[in-house]
Amino acid sequence: MTTVDSGLLRTWSAEDGEAAQETRGRLLVVGGSQQTPGAVRLAAEAALRAGAETVQVLTVRSTAHALAVAVPELLVSGVEETADGEIAPGAFGLAAQMAERADVVLIGPGFMSPRAAVDLCGPLLPRLRSRVVVDALAMAFLADEPSFMFADRHAILTPNVSELGLALDEDPERLQQEPDGGALRLARRANAVVTSGGATTYVASPDGRVWRDRTGPEGLAASGSGDVKAGIVAAAFGRLEDPEKAAVWGGHVHGRAGELVASRVGRVGFVASDLLTAVPEILTSLTA
Repeated sequence: MTTVDSGLLRTWSAEDGEAAQETRGRLLVVGGSQQTPGAVRLAAEAALRAGAETVQVLTVRSTAHALAVAVPELLVSGVEETADGEIAPGAFGLAAQMAERADVVLIGPGFMSPRAAVDLCGPLLPRLRSRVVVDALAMAFLADEPSFMFADRHAILTPNVSELGLALDEDPERLQQEPDGGALRLARRANAVVTSGGATTYVASPDGRVWRDRTGPEGLAASGSGDVKAGIVAAAFGRLEDPEKAAVWGGHVHGRAGELVASRVGRVGFVASDLLTAVPEILTSLTA
């Protein structure tokens, strides 16, 4: 198991050279619902703050206009929604079309219904040829299709421990005791890099390698923090084609941003949106 620190990331920066810094990536974020427009906003804005070149959002029509006004840097498309306010399954065709012009697709922030997530992801994920980050309740697809495997070097999964339990059909309380083992099991089963954990973040590769990152304060458990992390990871995946490096980078930047906010606001009491403006500062400190 490799311990992650800023020195490791600086070494990777030197290895990857200028290309990783200049190729910023085009992202598509598919997520949100009538109840959770904030989740997709946090993920999309985090991706922008982490250096993504452009970010498009596909979300429910009822919240699309407000999101576009709140974050004018985003390109927002609204689609039909279910009676419960989730993205309708028929939106998969437009999502697949938009994904053809994206380097990375982030899917899942703000999903509220596992069933709706399966109905959308079922026809969409197998069609994607871009790199993909699968977040939050989009894990329901992996629970529904346990034999599904991603193409090599194609995917990063960013579940919290509860969502990891959903994907593996395992008890989340038990996984709290061994999140590294759970992450590794899912990585091998889905042929994808998995980043998960609690106070300590673990990144597991299908080939059995595991990275451990103890960066970050208690406040990173705040609601919406996982959406911010997913956006940072997706942006990193747009700059670094190596999914392991992108997942480790994204997790470490997220944790360091939490430390910076905690030093200004307090160890607890800050909210996920407080992390956004800290992200560019952390990236600058790691790449200077």
